[in-house]
This record gives sequence, C-alpha cells and structure tokens, in this order.
Amino acid sequence: MQMTKYEPVATPFIVVENSSGSGKTQMAFNLHATGQCDVFYVLCTSQLDRQQTVYGAFKARTATFRTCIKKDAIKLGDEKGSVADFTGFQSLHVYSFIVAALRGMNEISGLEARRYDVTRALEDRRKKTKKPFVFFLDEFPRVGNRKGYEKTKLKKQARMMRNVFRSFRIIAVASATNGTARDLVSFSKSSRGFSSSGEPIPWCEVVPSLPAFQASMSLDPSFLWIIKHSRPLFAHRAEVYMARNPFERSGKDRLEYLTDMTKELVKTFRQLRERSAEGEFELGQFCMLLCSSYKSTDDVNLIDGHYGCLEERTPFTLVLDIRDELDPNATGLSKLVPGGREPWSFCCRFPLPEEDLLLHLTLMSDHCFPADGGNAANTTVRPLRLPVYNEWRQFNVPYHCYNTNQKTNDGMALEALVAAAVVLASHRGGYYGVKFPDFLGRLLYELGVEDDVNCVKHLPDQLKQDTVIPFLSMPNTEWPVEFLECWRDSGAMFANMIRATNKDQVDFMVPSNKKDGETSLSDERKGHEVPPQAVQGDMFLSGECKDREALSLGTLKQILKRVPKKTNIHLVTVQVLQQHYFTADSTKKLTPDMQSAQSGVMTMASSQAPDEKSKPMSASEYLKQVDLQHADFYRISRSGGVQEFEELMGAKDAGVGVRETGAGKLILFVEVGTITKKRGVGKGAPAKSAKQRKLTR
Repeated sequence: MQMTKYEPVATPFIVVENSSGSGKTQMAFNLHATGQCDVFYVLCTSQLDRQQTVYGAFKARTATFRTCIKKDAIKLGDEKGSVADFTGFQSLHVYSFIVAALRGMNEISGLEARRYDVTRALEDRRKKTKKPFVFFLDEFPRVGNRKGYEKTKLKKQARMMRNVFRSFRIIAVASATNGTARDLVSFSKSSRGFSSSGEPIPWCEVVPSLPAFQASMSLDPSFLWIIKHSRPLFAHRAEVYMARNPFERSGKDRLEYLTDMTKELVKTFRQLRERSAEGEFELGQFCMLLCSSYKSTDDVNLIDGHYGCLEERTPFTLVLDIRDELDPNATGLSKLVPGGREPWSFCCRFPLPEEDLLLHLTLMSDHCFPADGGNAANTTVRPLRLPVYNEWRQFNVPYHCYNTNQKTNDGMALEALVAAAVVLASHRGGYYGVKFPDFLGRLLYELGVEDDVNCVKHLPDQLKQDTVIPFLSMPNTEWPVEFLECWRDSGAMFANMIRATNKDQVDFMVPSNKKDGETSLSDERKGHEVPPQAVQGDMFLSGECKDREALSLGTLKQILKRVPKKTNIHLVTVQVLQQHYFTADSTKKLTPDMQSAQSGVMTMASSQAPDEKSKPMSASEYLKQVDLQHADFYRISRSGGVQEFEELMGAKDAGVGVRETGAGKLILFVEVGTITKKRGVGKGAPAKSAKQRKLTR
C-alpha cells in the first residue's frame, strides 16, 4: 500500500475490504515487519472473535480507544465527526490516545489533550524518524445492519474513528468486512476536499484483495495446490489438520483423505459465519449457489455475513461527488479510472474456485457425519437448510438470474433454480460423483417434487443405473485446469456447470473433462445393447427449462430439435405436460398463447410442399428428423411418479442404433409446477446475473 502526497485539506484513508479469513489482520503485522512504517494496531470492536486469538492481546487498547470516542461523540453534539469538525475542537479525549500512541506510552491520563499536543508529538517523532506512522483500525464497525438512533450513533462514532486521524494527516487503514466505503459516506460539503485546480481530492483507496497464502509445510502437490489457492484462514486450518493427521500415516488414498479433511473443516467455517445476523449465512449459501451478486441498495452484506468480497480485484481510488437526491441508487461516489472517473456502487461477489478453492469444496458439498449413539442415524450437513425451491421463495431479496440474450418472460427464474438444484444434487456423493438414481432423487427433492431428502429415484429397466454425475462447479464458474490435472487419477469426478446463452440452444450443459481416447465414466454399458461409440458423448448432462403453462406440441418439437447431439442425459423441466401429443386433440387444446408459441413450427411447415402442410408429422417421423429415433424418453409427474413418455417411446425405431441416432441418450421430462412464484419481493437494485457476469468477467 502506498500513500500519495495531497494538499492539506482532507487526507485520503485506506480501506482493506474483504471477508473473514482473507488475511486482513495479518496485513497490519506484515506492514510493520517490512520496517518501512510503524504500525499501531487498534481493534475497533468489542465483540471479540474467539477464532482470532490475537484480538485478546489488544483488549485493553480497544476499550480505551472506544471509551475516548464515545466521550468525544457526546462533546461533538450535533456534529457528524467530519474532518472539519475535528479541526474546530481543540481539546478531546481521543487526542490523548493519539499522543500516547505516537510517544510509545503504555497508559493515558484519562484527561483530554489539545490538538497542539498531537501536533507537537508528530513533530518530535519526525525528528527521530522519517518512517510513516500508520493507525491500523481492524474490524471496523458495521453500520448497515443497525436501525434508527443506534445506526445514527454508531455511524457518527465510526466516522470519528476514521476522521480524527485524517484531521492530522496521519495515515489510517480501516480493515473491514462490512462495506466501510459505502457506509461512511458523508455528503456534507466539509467532507470533501478539492485541490487548487478544482479537482476533487481522492477520498479513500480501497484494497479488495491481499497476497496469497504461503504454505509452511512440505505437502503432496495435490493438497498444496488447494492450500495455495484458498484464503489464508482456510489454508491455515487445512495445514493444522494435516499436521495433526499426516496424510502419509493415514492409510487412506488422496480422495478419502480430502473428503475427511473438508468434512472436519466445514464445521469451523460454518460456525465462523453463522454467528452473523440471522439468515445472512443461509442467504449467502443460496446466492453462492446461484452465482449471483448484490448492489449496495440491498440491506444484504454477504462480505460480513458470508465469505463474499468486492467485485473489484485490484486496488482502486474513490472520490466524493455531489449526491443525486432524485436517484435512490446513487452512492455519491466515483471511481478514478484512466482519463477521468465513473460512478461507483458497492457490489459483492463470491471468490472463484481458483481464488478460494476450499470455500467451494467445503461449504458447497454434502458432508456425512457418523451417528453418535448406537441407535442414531448418520447426519448429513447440506449446503442449504431447505430445498432449493423453498430457499428461493423464502428470501425476498431482488436479484437477476436472467440470460442476457433472452426476453425477460422466457423462464430465467426457472433456469437459475434448476441449475442450482442440479449442482446441489451432484454434490450428494461428494467428490467421487453420484450415481444417477441418487442424483435424480435429490434433484426432485430440491425442486419440491419429492419430500424425502434421501430419495433415490430409479428409472425402469435399470436405465442409467450406473451412470455417475460428477461433482459440479457453481453455475458459470470453472474448476481450475491445474486442479483437475492434480486429481485426475485419484478417482475424483469434477465437471463444470455452464449456464448457456440462447445461441447454445440449451439452458445449461455439463461438458466432459475426459481426454481424447478416454472412456467416459458418466455412462454405463451394463444390461443394454448400446455400442461403445454411443456412450462417449462430450457432455455428461444438458437441460432446458420452460416456465409456462402446459407444454404445447410446438414447444415440445423445438425442445427435441435442440437436444445436443453429444449429450448423454437431457433434462427438460416444465410446469406441466399434456397427456397426449402428436394428435389432433393436442392442437385443439392449445390456448392462444400456446398457439403463438408454435409459430416457429408453423413457419417451418409453410416451406413444405402444399400436400405436406395438411398432413401432421407423426412422432416417429419427427424423431427421425431430429435424429432421436433410438433415444429413451421418460416423464416424471408433479407427484414424483416415473413413467415412459409413451408417444415418444412407442415411436422409436426397433433394433440397436448408433450415437448419431440417439442410442444411449436419455431425454427426461420433469413436471415441477409453478415453483418459481415468489412470496413477494422487496424493493431494491437488482444484482448482476450469473450469465451477465460470465460475459463481462
């Protein structure tokens, strides 16, 4: 971190902003260890984190600093604690605290000191050393979750903690997990500084990320890669576990050891955040599963309540603007960019797997814990307390989950919900992957079709019985290539969940990670007359969602036409299916909206010869046209019943087919009803969608 010289009006401060365990506290001592500056560490909160033993050593200092601030807040009266306010008060208790810090005193008198005393202490120090003196304000108070008078009082005290140092041009670093930059903006003129040329002086420098953790142990390369690509707290906990339970003495293979380690670590990682405001951690879990982000106008702080971080990845400078009172989303802040500045608003995101791998491996997986007693059952800790569809309905926080290339009425909510449910269901078996019947049972649970979290759903004739669904990444994130290479021969199965855009003609896909010449582990050959070439598809899984009323014949045809050629399993999620298709009745039952949905099919028919227009295409003819005459078609009702999709199964060609005609391919239709209807959404700015972030990442 560097400080630039500015004209003496308002000295910028530094904000180190990231979630717990990213190394913010350690940064204070790292700075001091460089010898380039003297750092005076101050803990700003009295709620000590039991996981941070270093906090206890500064308990007395914290109490003294907070007492001074509280006393002076009363003396300042109606003043808000700006830099200008401090220059107008010649005697305060906090001045005594600063003098003691500058002179290396262990105690203060408890009386007020004068501004002149601070100035003299600064001058005396400069005669001894040229090194900057830095006040490192750790765990800066959270303001956003307070209301009414308490919020006003705490906001004033927090602003005082920062501005008293700025009033003396002393460097202040505020380390926080709680949106310090957005919470402490004051729009009074006295809070702004302008240079002699009229340009606004930078208000603060924001540091959103810190150096990576350096492992201190000699580790197996596959474990070392995980530790080096995780936040410092998580990496340290993993090192402690491995020191106490050496891999070489465990008698376990690498994957079994990783499973046991993450199962142990998840308990600590959840406890650290579940102490935050009620519901915040659960909301963070849900948002991470959706790969969504939030703007500052929401009363949601996923940096403090979960393990989120700022959207920015590199340090940036903020300046104060004139606030637009007519714009409720205006923050009054701009970010300096090459050639000028642009409006800035707080946006939270979640670290990608290459940034925080243990976050994804621990908090987003099922973990099974053995029973304590002889009659007790094993306990499974899931990422969410409730099924995905219930979480969707419970959290009334506005966010976007749409495909930026689609119209807003084309089922984006269902797409996001199904993608999240597929990811969560794939984690049921841990890093080994999960067999399809277990995957399907959990998927139906997440979508509200089944009530039993332990449901296992088999298809007739043991279809896809031995198919393994990999442990999927969060939607539109990717497992790092180096990580996949490290664990390729371990028995682990990882794959990426891709939320697709319209040009891909499906809503999500799971590409295979197999190399050329490898046989896919995602399909079986037992009990079916399927030639080898039919099971070496380039996709484990794909899917499409239609959040409309009863699926029409025209839409059904379009869905079948869009089934990827190289997919093994294609999931189609709909509100409800008609009983019959490819009949005259199926056309008569259509509503005007459904008829308009078939316009694409009618357009195709109009190009046929006149005698073909009047003759409906049979199911068998259509399956041949779309190369699915040897595929398998099943449907699952809203009540969970599994049956053949009779019209399509009856239209299949007899005999053994090949991959190009759908052999070995399953197209599964699932009825879910109107599960995306929310219980009312509050006002607020929408978040960026997973797909939008993917396009702009």
